[in-house]
Amino acid sequence: MKNAIFTIIIGLMVSSCGPLKLDHFQDPELMEFVSVFEEETGLVYDEAILFVTDLPDTTLGVMRTQSYRTMSGQKFHYSIRININRWDGLDDATKEEIIFHELGHYFLLMNNKNYNHDDRIIQGPAYNAGCPLTLMTTNSISLRNDCYRIYRQYYIDELLLRIGQ
Repeated sequence: MKNAIFTIIIGLMVSSCGPLKLDHFQDPELMEFVSVFEEETGLVYDEAILFVTDLPDTTLGVMRTQSYRTMSGQKFHYSIRININRWDGLDDATKEEIIFHELGHYFLLMNNKNYNHDDRIIQGPAYNAGCPLTLMTTNSISLRNDCYRIYRQYYIDELLLRIGQ
């Protein structure tokens, strides 16, 4: 009888803490890009970021949300997952853009902002006309043209404005 009560108590303690954070891994190679983002924006990311193999070939990265219930209510766990099958073939600017884009989804969500993609293009005589309006575009900017490399600071500033910083 004591063993049954002990098992129930331990089970309640573990379940009240949420899921085991096996998915809270922060890959060191990816964290190098996260660190640059944190230095440049002043924002801190402390959730999981890892390489995965289960993304479609057309997907470079995703931000996932997992919800779970605890005794104190519903909780959320976030992770950024990067397609390892595509990573090695990318240059550093594209890798940075992908990480910054996924971090953008996370920080927009955390600040109750629209975190969906925005595929508008800058129009008119602006210095960066023809480039995507935001880093939060559907497809990687770097894989289409040099806009991210040339206007990197613009994209960081624009993201911070979206986030509300």
